[in-house]
Amino acid sequence: MPDLTIRNVSKDVHKLLLESAKVHNRSLNKEIVSILTSEADLTVRGLEFARTFPMQRRIGGGARKRSRIPRRKILLGRTGI
Repeated sequence: MPDLTIRNVSKDVHKLLLESAKVHNRSLNKEIVSILTSEADLTVRGLEFARTFPMQRRIGGGARKRSRIPRRKILLGRTGI
């Protein structure tokens, strides 16, 4: 795990980081690394979504049309066909 040093951080931000680390039962270093990796992960997922969204619309992903046959009848095999 990388060793991170905090510089030029206000006392209230440092206090919030310490409280968050205590709540999650982590060291201050582990808490900062987890915050940085979760933000990086969200950024990557957001960029991937933005890149693949037009493709999903062309393929037909997302919301699908509901069948006119009730699910119960499909499961029981009584479609009336």
